[in-house]
Amino acid sequence: MKRGGHWSAVVLSRALLCLGYVAESAHAAGETTRLSCDIEVTASDKAGHAQTAKETSVLEIREIDALTSIRLNSSAMPILVTNKRIGTVSVFVDSSNDARWDISSVQRRTPTDADDLRIILDRTTLHLTASRLATIDGVDRADVAVGVCHPVLKTPPS
Repeated sequence: MKRGGHWSAVVLSRALLCLGYVAESAHAAGETTRLSCDIEVTASDKAGHAQTAKETSVLEIREIDALTSIRLNSSAMPILVTNKRIGTVSVFVDSSNDARWDISSVQRRTPTDADDLRIILDRTTLHLTASRLATIDGVDRADVAVGVCHPVLKTPPS
């Protein structure tokens, strides 16, 4: 709890657990971990034209029971991956382990339009790699974001 304008040792200890990532009690209840990420996004089309942008964005990791979703709230490259077939997710691969989150998912908008998405976050260094291959009307566009994230306080489930 915040007391007298300062964070208590308990709250700071829990925030630092972010770096070792999510305690068992957090898995049972489900919660959202928010990270602030300094990223560089490179967007390129099939012809090889590339544009690069730097920004600070928020990465949200939500774990509820066996469901994990990771959302990159980026103005240049917003993406969401999940380890379950929900909504438009037709295929997913969860290669996460104790060292990193690594989730890929394919989201189909139409039979010919799809997003192939992947987010990898190293749990120790907080290095982020996110990619999106979008196919719209048969035209491919590839976006890649790389950067480093920093922990912010967790919020309990709502």
